[in-house]
Amino acid sequence: MKVTSRINQNHISAMNEIFQRAQIKTCDAIKSDLQKSQTLPHGDTGELQRNIFVFKGNMKRGIVRIMHTNLPYPRRLYFHPEYNFRKDKNPNAGGLWFEPYLPNGKKGKMPQITFTQMVRKEMENVISKY
Repeated sequence: MKVTSRINQNHISAMNEIFQRAQIKTCDAIKSDLQKSQTLPHGDTGELQRNIFVFKGNMKRGIVRIMHTNLPYPRRLYFHPEYNFRKDKNPNAGGLWFEPYLPNGKKGKMPQITFTQMVRKEMENVISKY
């Protein structure tokens, strides 16, 4: 018995695009959930909360990041939860605000679930074309 297989590069490219779009939408969902949870320190101006964005620079390699602009203090605030954060604007403000989204955190499954939902939604659009 002889078996021959061919790889359809167009389908692989389409799948890669679907995964990239789902990855960006997942990061956007995490970013908006992070802002809604009111855990980011607000400060006087709210710059830290307003200047969070999804960085797509390494998207072709499968890397998408949630980042802050080049403000001097986000790293210092993040890694020092012992600071006295103002809680008048954001009642849950504190350091280590991304910890709940890591695998062992309270919302540790949210990134995986959101990514799966986004891929399924994108796949429905592709399947309906054929």
